[in-house]
Amino acid sequence: VGPLMVLPHDGRPMSVQVDPTDLDPGVHFAEILGFDLLYADRGPLVRIPVTVVRSVSAKNNSVSWTAKTNSGEVVRKFVNVPSDALSATLRIRRVGGDNVRMGFVHLVQLVPGQTFEKGENSWVVRLDGNEVVEHDFAVAPGRTLEVCWGHYWSSLGEGEFAFDLTFQRLNVSSNKLALSPGLPGQRFDVTALSQPLHIDISGSLNTHRKLLVPTSAKVETMTDDRDQLPEAQQTHRLTLDYKLTRASAGSVTLSCPQLDQLLYESPLDGMFISVIDERGVERATQDMFAEEPTRIPAGANTIRVELKHTDESVLNRWKQLLIAVDQPISSVSIPVSHSNAQLAGGSSRAGSVEIQPGETVSVWIGCPKLPGGEVQAGDVLIGSLSVSDDVKGLSIPVTAVVPPQGGSSADKVGSPKSHSRDLSAADALVEFQFERLAALKYPEDKEQINELAETLKSNEHKRRLAVALLHLIDTDAHRKEHLAEVVSAADRVLKSIPRAKVQAYFGLRQQPESAEEKKLHSQRTEEKRDLIDALYRKGRALAYMELPDVVEKHPIENQEKLSEQIETTFKQLSRWVDPEAPDYVLLKVRVLRRQGNVAQAIQILKKVHDKPAQESWLHHKKLRDMYTELGWTDWSKREQSWMLRYDPGHAKQ
Repeated sequence: VGPLMVLPHDGRPMSVQVDPTDLDPGVHFAEILGFDLLYADRGPLVRIPVTVVRSVSAKNNSVSWTAKTNSGEVVRKFVNVPSDALSATLRIRRVGGDNVRMGFVHLVQLVPGQTFEKGENSWVVRLDGNEVVEHDFAVAPGRTLEVCWGHYWSSLGEGEFAFDLTFQRLNVSSNKLALSPGLPGQRFDVTALSQPLHIDISGSLNTHRKLLVPTSAKVETMTDDRDQLPEAQQTHRLTLDYKLTRASAGSVTLSCPQLDQLLYESPLDGMFISVIDERGVERATQDMFAEEPTRIPAGANTIRVELKHTDESVLNRWKQLLIAVDQPISSVSIPVSHSNAQLAGGSSRAGSVEIQPGETVSVWIGCPKLPGGEVQAGDVLIGSLSVSDDVKGLSIPVTAVVPPQGGSSADKVGSPKSHSRDLSAADALVEFQFERLAALKYPEDKEQINELAETLKSNEHKRRLAVALLHLIDTDAHRKEHLAEVVSAADRVLKSIPRAKVQAYFGLRQQPESAEEKKLHSQRTEEKRDLIDALYRKGRALAYMELPDVVEKHPIENQEKLSEQIETTFKQLSRWVDPEAPDYVLLKVRVLRRQGNVAQAIQILKKVHDKPAQESWLHHKKLRDMYTELGWTDWSKREQSWMLRYDPGHAKQ
């Protein structure tokens, strides 16, 4: 830097040359100070900070150092990661000393195109005298690695620690894999560079990603005072709505892949995501950083994304923004083989092999059979590939796009038409009659129901018919009006099931192998399912008979007999299921309330109710009623407000 410089009112550029060659490894700081030549005693007018980081390089693939620290002290080491290193192992050893010392290890690499959070690792470490801890982690080759050790503030006393950082140098032919069904397997090479490696390549897909397209897009000018910017700039907002329908509640991770993890580099001024259920209630919110999965309720939900910018034309370019909905799935193994021929022949495991430095092993990676169910054409399955137990930190990202399903719906396996071709005319007629029966409503179609029931009346269809009739009678809309009929229908189901045989069958662990064993297992499983369902419905109907609005219309003739029936049915149900499970907890709550154990009933219901997947207006109603019974007015009002929020239609209940 020159000694003199004329500085005009609008500033001027200047050049600075820094020569760090004589500096020791570590962080060095200096300042360039600018003084007014006439009034140097007034102190610097300009301060330009200069920071230089001198990193160390690995010798024989490792770097070692020691550090003495006291509570609250932090030390850093900057290491050049070799250009062919993909993972590393950090060992920390306590050098003598008494008592346990605790600290925090933070590793970070700055990689272009990703936030530092994507390239960081951290652990809490507790070390006694001469104790060693070890951690494996992935590294980005050729990028500086910062190793930070922080001696925890409450871990009093000095401690000396030895650090040993070892890099695993190897080469892989691809840093990511995209698999496509119907195409030959992809060749994947692994070369050992610095040490012998035990290669055992395996992988799986465990995340289902669904990409959603916006169903509506609206740009509007934000006119509130809080949205006004300096120089009369206006903030504009783009609101995008997406539809997400789920058969059951569950956890998903929401993200916008194009904007994910962008902060200061984002082309937009802000992003906000909210989940709105089918009743219009906001159930969850998040920004661009999804720290935890989001609970999505069952039903038709709206995912709303709000983007902001001062330029309306910029927002218009994002009207087709895709969002990703990720959820875990059962692991799908990725086939790996030594050749494409073996892969085509059904081989799915290449096995392990030892290679020496300089040697290469090649395998072929195929696309697995992709699951059905909620996985649809165009969805993406995401997973990873591990290379070696010696390189534990290395994980190769893998994706597979679900292809379109070929053929017409009539040709698909399991479709009604293809299924009906395998049936005789008589069996096909029976299936049609059961489908027709399920479509009717009780009691409006009672005459047609009785006619079909008479037609289907036979020992062969006895249990199936009894279950169908029970489900027709026991509905939310008319249950209280036909409680005695529900109990009778449930009893008919129970009589049609050989309880002793079902109990004996499930008394031992079953592993069906032959076709006959599998058929019997399927039959007993269905009988057990229908048995549990009938017991629960019967117990619920019996308990409903004691409700005040039911007693007003249908007085109880024999309270002692009814109480005995409720207790007996509940005990029978409890032998088959956990009565505190979400599907059965309301009957358990009813039984406890009958016994006067209201506080225990509240405690049990809240365990289930506190799980977002189980939240419903009915749980709030039950809690409200029990708080009222205890005289806890404030808590009762709270549950009433929550009940109305989840379903305003039940305001009078």
